[in-house]
Amino acid sequence: MQPIWIWVVSGIVLVLLVLLYLKFIRAPSPRDDRYTSEALVTPAQADLLYYLQTAFPGQAVLANVPLNKIVSIRRAANRRRAHEALDTMRVNFAVCDNGGKASYVFDVEAYRKGDASVAQRDAMEKNRILKSAGVRLIYIKDTTRSMPPPDEFRLKLSLAALSRSE
Repeated sequence: MQPIWIWVVSGIVLVLLVLLYLKFIRAPSPRDDRYTSEALVTPAQADLLYYLQTAFPGQAVLANVPLNKIVSIRRAANRRRAHEALDTMRVNFAVCDNGGKASYVFDVEAYRKGDASVAQRDAMEKNRILKSAGVRLIYIKDTTRSMPPPDEFRLKLSLAALSRSE
């Protein structure tokens, strides 16, 4: 009778070890992973994106662009700090010229978050970086209702760029 209990207990221990192995030790299969889609832009951003695409026909208009994709570092006293600054900043929209470089970048005023003094300091730093690269940063409202028609908006930006270059 004693050997049967040894076999039963050994079998139970073996089954438990196999279950523990399957549950904790074995690498999970990537086939078990599940994903869900996320919104790339909010409805308000989609309206602004469409507005900018209408204002700049034939030009690429991108949303939520990291600053390190728009500018690169030519010279810096502390290169690591400069890279960190570029890695943490982004603009809401960028309009590209035919060469793929950003000619205008737009930030939506309503999307600034957090402490006002920190937001102002970050905005000044972002503007300084973009200005040194020759890219114009323009703040726009979070809705197209208060904006001029897209053709008029493009014309105003072109006229402002001409007056700055004179």
